[in-house]
Amino acid sequence: PPIILHPDLEVQTVTAEAQEFAGEQYTISWTIANKGQGPASGGWVDEVYLTDNPVLDATGARQFLLGRFDPVKALNPNEAYTNT
Repeated sequence: PPIILHPDLEVQTVTAEAQEFAGEQYTISWTIANKGQGPASGGWVDEVYLTDNPVLDATGARQFLLGRFDPVKALNPNEAYTNT
């Protein structure tokens, strides 16, 4: 049988403003990398949350979905993109 190589998408960095005032734009940047052996050609969405806990959906955590973003581009193995 043929060998199937799979992508492995990983968040590499997240950079956010330390604070912002109500009604102002809040800027966040993140980098996604493909650490797998196969290409990632779509089918995923980056979701960005603001939360007071490093564990998403942790009991008692306050979290707010800031947005869903389509991938900037397809990723071959060892490629990355940054979105803001």
